[in-house]
Amino acid sequence: MKQDFLDLINVLLGQQSGAFVVDNQQSFHSLSQRFNEVLRLRNEKTKFHTEITYEGNTYVIPPVPFASTNEHNQPLAFAFLGLNPKLFLDNDTTIQEKRYAGETWDQYASFYTTINRNEHDIGNFYRNLTVMMESLKNRKLVTWSDFVKGCRTKQERLERFNSSVEKDPLLVGELIPLHSVETGSLNQQKLQTLFREVDEYQQYLTSLFAIIFNKLDSNGWLIANGKGASAALEIFIENKLLTGSFHKVLDKSTEKYTCYVWEHEGTYRKVLLLHQFLRTQGGAFNKNEQIEKMVLNVLDAFGKWE
Repeated sequence: MKQDFLDLINVLLGQQSGAFVVDNQQSFHSLSQRFNEVLRLRNEKTKFHTEITYEGNTYVIPPVPFASTNEHNQPLAFAFLGLNPKLFLDNDTTIQEKRYAGETWDQYASFYTTINRNEHDIGNFYRNLTVMMESLKNRKLVTWSDFVKGCRTKQERLERFNSSVEKDPLLVGELIPLHSVETGSLNQQKLQTLFREVDEYQQYLTSLFAIIFNKLDSNGWLIANGKGASAALEIFIENKLLTGSFHKVLDKSTEKYTCYVWEHEGTYRKVLLLHQFLRTQGGAFNKNEQIEKMVLNVLDAFGKWE
C-alpha cells in the first residue's frame, strides 16, 4: 500500500512531493498552521506540529496518513480509524521513529506500510487492537494473554503478532494525519469546520475513505477507535459523503458503541464505532467483561441483520 500512502501525501500537498521529506517541510508547516488557525488551537499540546525542537535541535515531523501491515496488497481484514498520530514533545520517541522511517518519501512510505518497523515488542495500542481483532474473528473474548499464550520472549510475541497481521492485514488510518500531543478538545463541530474550510483536508478524507473502501475485504471490518474518530466518521455517514449507503443495525451510544452495515453493489462491510478508546481507565471498554459484552452484542447484531 506504499503508493496509496504516497498518493495521500500528494493530496495534502496539492502537488507531487519531492524526492526527500525535507523538500516539502514548508508546505506541511503552512498546512499545520492553517489547521491550528481554523480550529483556534493555541496550546502547544493541542496544536498540530510538523516540526519540533528538542534539546536545541529542530526536527521535521512529517504527516502519517496511515500505517498498514498489508505489504502484499491483499484485501484488508480490518481498517481502524484513529484521530491523529501521537506526538511526544518531552522525549525523543517521535524523533527516533522519524529517523527509522528514512529521509526520502519512498523510504518513509515503505516504513509505514510494512510489518517489521524496528520494533522490539508490541505496544499497548496494537495489543488493544489485537484483542478486538482476535475476539471478532473467534467470536469470543480473546485477551492479550490468550493471544500470546506459550510465547516465552518478546521476539516470540512479535513473531506471533506479525504472523497474525500478515494473514489478516490491517490498516490504521489517521483522520487527521498531523501529529499532536493531545486531541481531547476536538469534537464533531470542530471537525466539520475543518472539513468545510480546508480544501486539502476534505480531499484527504475523501481519498482516505476511497482507499479503505477499495482495499477492505468484502467481509472486512471498519472500526472507528475513540470519540474523535467516531464523530468524524458520523459526519461522512450523515452527510452521505461516502460511496454506498449505511444502515444502522445497533445503537448502543449510551454504552459508547454503534454499528452500521456499509452497503455498495451487493457488498456488505461491517462498521463499528467505539465512542471511547479501548482500555481507557474508568471507560466503557476498560475491563475484559466490558469488552466481551460489547463484542458479543456486536456479533449478535450483525448475525441478525444477515
